[in-house]
Amino acid sequence: MTGAGRLDRLRRQVVLAVVVVGALAGLTMGGVFSVIGVIGGVWAVGARLRPVVRGSWRAINIAVLVGCILLGILTSAQLAVGLALVSWLQVHRSSTGRTPADDRVSILLALLQVLLACVQSISGFLAPLFAAFAVLVPVALVLSHLVESAPRSLDPTTGRTPGLGGLWTVGPFTMVLTVLMFFGLPRIQVDGVPGQGAESGLSDSVRLGDLGELKSNPALALRATVRDADGGVRSGPFYFRGTVFDAFDGERWTSSFEARSKVSSVGRVDHADVLVQEINLEPLQDGILVGLPGAVRMEFGDRRKLTRDPNGAWRRKGTPERLSYKVWSVPTEATDRPDPLRLAAARSEQAYLEAGAWTGLPVNLDPRIADLTTRIVEEAGAAGQPAQEARALEQWLRTELAYTLVPDAALSDQPLAGFLFDTRRGHCEFFATALAVMLRTRGVPARVVGGYYGGEPNPFADWVLVRQSDAHAWVEAWIDGRWVQLDATPASAAPSGPSVLEALRDLASARWQALILDYSLETQVMALLDFGSYVRGAQLPAGMGAAAAVGVGLGGTVLGLVVVAMGFIALGLGVRFRFGRRRRPVVTRELQRARALVRRRGWQVPVDLPPVEAAQWLVEQAGTEAEPLLELSWLHYEVRYGGAEDRERAARARGARQALDKALPRRRRG
Repeated sequence: MTGAGRLDRLRRQVVLAVVVVGALAGLTMGGVFSVIGVIGGVWAVGARLRPVVRGSWRAINIAVLVGCILLGILTSAQLAVGLALVSWLQVHRSSTGRTPADDRVSILLALLQVLLACVQSISGFLAPLFAAFAVLVPVALVLSHLVESAPRSLDPTTGRTPGLGGLWTVGPFTMVLTVLMFFGLPRIQVDGVPGQGAESGLSDSVRLGDLGELKSNPALALRATVRDADGGVRSGPFYFRGTVFDAFDGERWTSSFEARSKVSSVGRVDHADVLVQEINLEPLQDGILVGLPGAVRMEFGDRRKLTRDPNGAWRRKGTPERLSYKVWSVPTEATDRPDPLRLAAARSEQAYLEAGAWTGLPVNLDPRIADLTTRIVEEAGAAGQPAQEARALEQWLRTELAYTLVPDAALSDQPLAGFLFDTRRGHCEFFATALAVMLRTRGVPARVVGGYYGGEPNPFADWVLVRQSDAHAWVEAWIDGRWVQLDATPASAAPSGPSVLEALRDLASARWQALILDYSLETQVMALLDFGSYVRGAQLPAGMGAAAAVGVGLGGTVLGLVVVAMGFIALGLGVRFRFGRRRRPVVTRELQRARALVRRRGWQVPVDLPPVEAAQWLVEQAGTEAEPLLELSWLHYEVRYGGAEDRERAARARGARQALDKALPRRRRG
């Protein structure tokens, strides 16, 4: 195989890799986008490995285009339709095109697939795919340039030797287009697409045993940076409070207060024991938000209303999405002095307490549970003292029962009774349910809290990483006029923390999420509002942080473009130095211009003919009007092969070309 053949083979392989990256980018979008990405990618790759160029594609292309237009008009899945159309164009180009020019179109189509993924995908896998695309594209363009240049450099009169068009135009154009489309396109969110708002983790109901499956899920739940009132970083472990359950039917806990949620007030933030949290939360169902217990304020970059129900659960309605927000919490155990905030909360909850909102029991509750509870508190000498009763029950559950992620099958038809009297083994929601029900049999208001417990500190950042496997359930009991946190689950070994490699990977993933994946429509709108306020000279609103983030992103992008552009220039100069053309003689340049003129006039000279034979062919076809081209071809031979001076024949060459321009007629088609 010749050098040019090896280069061409390498070019095809690199372009194939670019096509694969584009298809994989669609795969990261999830849902129907993944299906489109898989089908289009497999088809395009197969077409490149085994070309199919027979038959006419015009009818198929028209049918696909019309179908996509109709689907875009009749449905709300315009983004999916756009991806399908781009994927089809990629299939068509892979099936019919083999030239470097065709491959540049394939690269542009792969770019569109990557851009669509940037608009829609929240997958961390998009980062390495984006990097791979940025590396492969310049290599593919350089190889295309070399393959195009190799045969034409043998004879400069067969046409202009291609310059670095693939590098100077397509390369920078794709980069600029990527940046403009990424920052300019509306960051839309499509309801019902798993890749966009993948709901996981907590919900407003839980059946005994449900958390066991979640406890085996290592996926990310949230990252949180926790600081005290003085700005010092806390390392945990932490209880991140999410949903709260007040109603138990014997098998399932539910929250019955969501319909009574009210718009939350700002709350107090100047408490000496306040804990401030900066949280990045993965999508949760029902708009559930998490924060440390005692949350009194939550703040987002936008002004969307937050609600808080009588259980103290916070929500933010809308499509499930990754959220970044700030929380201020004042723990109930932080101080013993009367606190106005907690007193106000107690007054607002008094009506629910009097109505027995947190003391209800299942109608068919096994009576042995109440008997067991009475025996435990009496043996501990705590009867009649709610605080001591709660601690005695908590301690008994921790020491007398065992923790397991896979509970044994209970002999009783009631899961809780089976846990307490048969298997005596279970995971956190069994322990939390047992404690809450036992307290309620003693008349102590109690509720079950679902959230996360733990956190792995990252040694390279200020945050702790909390996984879905850290999902946990505990109890809040109303004792002495406030909610007291209790956890009956036996203590497990403290997490050892991530390895260095895992910590670095988490750091890179968090930065990619903050700079790329979390760039949303809200960020764009707030940035525009901030810019408008700045132009008008008015005071900037609270969204200044969004504008600053976009400014940093744009600044970094500009800097990156400058660096990449310098790399293109250096690469281009190297290619030009190695493969570039020398300055051609005037006679040769005039001959090139003359042959281009011939083509424009409609005369298709056979490409395999040398200059003089080509001119003689034209004279035979067009007559004596084409003789100036024959003279110009002989002048070229004299300069290139006969050693004649170019300057001496430049005037004659220019005159011959001008004479040809005046005399050569346009070829008539007939």
